[in-house]
Amino acid sequence: MKSKYIIEKKDLENLPDSYSVLGAEYAKRFIEIEQKETLMHDFLKKANNLKIECGYLIEENNVLYNQLKFIKKSYVPKVYLKVYRKNSKPQYYVHVVIKYFNYSKTVYLGKREDVFEILSTKISSLSYRNFNSKTLKFLSPIIKSFCMQLNSKDDFISTKFQLKYLLDDFVVYKDPTVGFNDFLKSLSSD
Repeated sequence: MKSKYIIEKKDLENLPDSYSVLGAEYAKRFIEIEQKETLMHDFLKKANNLKIECGYLIEENNVLYNQLKFIKKSYVPKVYLKVYRKNSKPQYYVHVVIKYFNYSKTVYLGKREDVFEILSTKISSLSYRNFNSKTLKFLSPIIKSFCMQLNSKDDFISTKFQLKYLLDDFVVYKDPTVGFNDFLKSLSSD
């Protein structure tokens, strides 16, 4: 690295003022550059330390993620809607697949026209075109709310699900002042 003074300080004082000003300016900038390089070195050192700490946190978080992934897979219910035809006949049927406690249960809801008739009063702008998405969006929170009340896999396996019970009896509210109609209105406001 270059030195702070190109011309020695004692020699600089003997030169004309214009040269001594240049020498002083050079020395001042030299000090600024050293300070900034020191600061850069400190920041790089901190950045490397943060990178190492971040690596440790990522490893710890991966362990937690794997534990939570298992919990989600086992203890958070998943709901899927299936609309299908049997033997290429024109009639469509609807069922819901509920996966909970690593166990899948298929619940037959009925013919699509019958399910559509029941849900069309509860879901605004329901049509055959948007039937799958709107029905799943409507039924999913109801089924999940009910499933969260079950304490074990055996309770889930022994429970009989039917569409009319899902819509009437099995809905549990966290807030007892909210009625079922209020709940339906909040769901069908899209």
